[in-house]
Amino acid sequence: MDICCTCIFQNNCALRRKNPGPIWDCSEFVVDTSEKASEPTLDDLRNELKSRRHESKGLCQNCELLETCSWYHKEAVIFHCEHYQ
Repeated sequence: MDICCTCIFQNNCALRRKNPGPIWDCSEFVVDTSEKASEPTLDDLRNELKSRRHESKGLCQNCELLETCSWYHKEAVIFHCEHYQ
């Protein structure tokens, strides 16, 4: 993750096209402050967990640690995991 993920020009950035690695300094960096990021509600978090359970495959489908798992990805199918519970 670098500063580009919060910049309003991230989709049309020439610097990003030239540099494949993370960018930590940019003269054109601008953050959109018009919208404040809202905190997710409890219902939002529950819906996200339900979505994760529905979309997960392999061991992740019924793992007790799915909601806090940093290895989970929608596209991944996990058949071996040392953290599975």
